[in-house]
Amino acid sequence: MNQSRWLGLMELLGVAPSLETYNKLKLVYSEPHRHYHTIIHINDCLTKLDSVIKLVENAVEVEAAIWFHDAIYKPYASDNELKSANWAKSFFESMGVNKTRADKVYGHIMATLHNEPAKSSDSRLIAD
Repeated sequence: MNQSRWLGLMELLGVAPSLETYNKLKLVYSEPHRHYHTIIHINDCLTKLDSVIKLVENAVEVEAAIWFHDAIYKPYASDNELKSANWAKSFFESMGVNKTRADKVYGHIMATLHNEPAKSSDSRLIAD
């Protein structure tokens, strides 16, 4: 996971950099029980975002969702996406990101549940 990219995202969001959260994300994506939802997966998602950036309505919100979308992953748990979305929303709101933007990030992560059609083109992009 690219620390400078994380710091760039924080700058684009207009918030202070949080290396503590970056390090937590790096740690959870490195958990030994993960086979797909890993640092490699996040890097792949960010690379794919870069390749379709002209199609994205709000790249900052999509990128924020990518960083968190698989952060909580317990095999066989049915609430991984919800917990990941809640962590993201809580983090961004605590950093001073406005509620509307934090809610959009939350919605993008919840779109990865695939239990209903994505509500926006940006949510469709993140629904892996």
